[in-house]
Amino acid sequence: LANAAVSTVLQHFLANSNVSRHFADLLLSFLTARLPLLSQPTAREAPVLLRLFKLVFGSITLFPENEPVLRPHLAPIVNGATKHAASAANPTHLLFLLRALFKSIGGGKFEALYKEFLPLLPPLLAHLMRSISCAHGGGHRELLVELCLTLPARLSTLLPYLHLLLRPVLLALAGPAELVTLALRTLEFWIDHLHPDFIQPLMAPR
Repeated sequence: LANAAVSTVLQHFLANSNVSRHFADLLLSFLTARLPLLSQPTAREAPVLLRLFKLVFGSITLFPENEPVLRPHLAPIVNGATKHAASAANPTHLLFLLRALFKSIGGGKFEALYKEFLPLLPPLLAHLMRSISCAHGGGHRELLVELCLTLPARLSTLLPYLHLLLRPVLLALAGPAELVTLALRTLEFWIDHLHPDFIQPLMAPR
């Protein structure tokens, strides 16, 4: 990890369809064991570790057959990131890790990973909502809000939590342009796919 140039070599292995799946499995085991380093943003290895995680996630997007490789690592990554973020003085790298993960497996393409994510959703969302309430820096809060609005779960799974997700939507609408766009897309998706009888009480003034 001390040599950032090594990540270029690893990227070639991950982009090679003949070895990508096996190499991604080995690399995920290696990276997950070193996840606590991401809670130390001044550590020399932290940026390289984050980059390698992103490369592995990218390989799953590139080769959908790599999906089973991530399944056993999904819970350790999500639970480990939230655990260390809760006690880290600066959880930025851990939040970036979750953002990269959500972006890679979102969009409804990876059904097995969605099922694997299901039991992780309640504690993760509870952690994100607590963190939003406690966040002091605007950058951290914006990252947390973005995570809430990009959870890799189907709308049917999120239905019991929409009343909680409304707050991140409102915060996003008051945020920078990227978050405003994300909030508007989220609201549009809810309105297009939910019955008005469900939406109206949710949007009613409180």
